[in-house]
Parts: sequence; structure tokens; C-alpha cells
Amino acid sequence: MAKKATGPRASRKRGQHKPARPVKGAPRSYTLSNLHPRMPKRGFHNPFGFTYSVINLEELNVFPAGETVTPDLLRAHGFIRRAKDMIKVLGDGNLTSKLAIHAHAFSASAKEKITAAGGSFEILPQQRIFQS
Repeated sequence: MAKKATGPRASRKRGQHKPARPVKGAPRSYTLSNLHPRMPKRGFHNPFGFTYSVINLEELNVFPAGETVTPDLLRAHGFIRRAKDMIKVLGDGNLTSKLAIHAHAFSASAKEKITAAGGSFEILPQQRIFQS
């Protein structure tokens, strides 16, 4: 008859190791499941990056022809919510009226569509706004 194993190894098969237990007083290891809500789970915030508020060309069709569209005018009409953000114009949609648009950045397709509609664009200087 085979001898039955007794003692601390009785429940484990040959080659299996004892399960790891945390050492008392040792620092906890952090995983995604046990991080606190104030700690970032992943990602990176570039302190030197720019933050843009984006507006599409199709949204600018509400302005009458010949109007000069500035960031202050866009904020007054409610297109831009955050006052500190710079403005980037994207080329989604078509521009139907001739406008002079002043913004901090333009996409290549937006520049083409603005000039095709007979309008003009001016790139404003980018200001650095450091966020803490």
C-alpha cells in the first residue's frame, strides 16, 4: 500500500510551490486593480504641449460673408468654451461664404477650402499657457 502524505505538503502535488504570501511590514506592490482614485493609472501629461479647441469649417457658415472671425468672436458665440485654449480650424465640411478667419492653427485641408471659397486665413501667435 502507498503511503499517504501528511503535513504541510499534503495538498500540493509534486513540483508545485507554496503560494506567495505578503510579508508583514513590507510595502505593497501596486497594480492597476489596487490604485487609489487620485493616482494616475496610465498616460502622460506634457507640460510643454499645446491645448487646442477644435472648430470645423462647416460650423463657421453661420457668420455673414465678409465677416472677420476671431477667437473672441467664437467665444462670444459659444463655439469655444475654455477661454485659455488656442483655436485650431479643421477642414470638415465646406465653407459657403467668404470669411477672414484668425486662429492659432489650421489643417491643410482647411487652408485649401478657405482660399477656394475666396476667404483668407491668418495664423495667430501661439502663447504658452502652463497648467499645473
